[in-house]
Parts: sequence; structure tokens; C-alpha cells
Amino acid sequence: MTALLDRLQLSLSPTGQWVNLDNVTSTLFYKTAIGDYQGITLIHNNFLPYDCAFESGKIYEFDKILCAASNKMDILCFFLDGITSSYGISLFSYGNRIRCRGVMSNQLVLDEGDLLPMEKDITNMDEENRIIYVISDFLDISFKDLLEDNSLLLEIYSD
Repeated sequence: MTALLDRLQLSLSPTGQWVNLDNVTSTLFYKTAIGDYQGITLIHNNFLPYDCAFESGKIYEFDKILCAASNKMDILCFFLDGITSSYGISLFSYGNRIRCRGVMSNQLVLDEGDLLPMEKDITNMDEENRIIYVISDFLDISFKDLLEDNSLLLEIYSD
């Protein structure tokens, strides 16, 4: 895990405390949690996606870091904020951001890159469900099932 955190330039330390994904995705969870699901590393932090650009034509420093890290693995960065009707995904692969879609206050603000294969059948879906569908497809499990899997635990990290 240390090598991944180093590649992402995140200075975090494990606390030894564990939490399930349902609790992690709560709007009241403000820490960083990291876990593994079938060889896919899950990093959750309510604020980290905001270090990514969800504006047309912009690339922030964290986007560049994720691009570099995606040479070793695909990375899906996402945020879900139902309270403000704001959602986004950025998919990084082979050193590039290949897909990015952002919705702020229920308004589409960014839609760059080719549609992902799973998106071609869901163009009429509302944005929250669309993002959840993409996450589910990326992980090869429904997001609902993932949330209900109490055996999936993420460790809480602190800075």
C-alpha cells in the first residue's frame, strides 16, 4: 500500500481502525479509507476527487499524478454528492485521462473522451445512477451489493 500512496503523493498512515464501505460512503465520513476488493484497491476520501479537474480542457496536478499512476493500473476516480446533485467520473488508463464526465448542481459541465462501452446503453439514465452503473461495471459487482458486503472492510488512514 505504501508504494501506491507514494505514487499518488499521499502522505497517510494506517490507524488500525476498519470500517465497511456503507459507512465510508456516508456524507458524515471525513477521513480516508483504503481497502482491497478482488485485487482492486479502493481509496475513499470525500475531498480527494475535488483535486481532479472536472472542467473542460483543464488538468490539475492530481490528474497528472493519476495519469502517471495509470501506467501500472486503470484508475477510476469518482464522486457522488446527492445533496448538491453533483457527480463525476474520471477514468485514467495507460498514462492518460481517457474519460471524464462532471455534473454540478444537476448541470452537465464536462463530458470529454469517448463513451465507455458500458455507457452506450445508459445515455438516458439520471446522472447519479449513471455514475453508480459505471462504478459497478468497473468493479464487476453492483454498487448496492458492494455496500452491503460486510466482509469488505477498508482501513482508516490519517495524515
